[in-house]
Amino acid sequence: MAPERTILDGATVVTMDGARTEHGKQADIAVWRLDGLAHADIADPVAALVLGAAPPLELLLVGGRPVVERDHVVTVDEHELTRSAVLAHRSLLARASIVTCKEGTAS
Repeated sequence: MAPERTILDGATVVTMDGARTEHGKQADIAVWRLDGLAHADIADPVAALVLGAAPPLELLLVGGRPVVERDHVVTVDEHELTRSAVLAHRSLLARASIVTCKEGTAS
């Protein structure tokens, strides 16, 4: 089914057929910024999302609650999560190196 465009408080909202946006309902909504230089030459907002550079995520609501604001996750500490991911990555690389060395395929 093709997306249906509607206007809600001056903002373009893309919904699937049968979806309703009503006051008081919880919603999962993503709002991307398409007003930057990377999207200046793309007139169609849907084409800009699909064909243009990855736009910043201005707001992501899940169940009506903010998860991302101004392209930053607000439900976790991004710096701590990044640090944990780097440590896990290094640990996996170290273990892979040990396995490879034991098998005699690494120098």
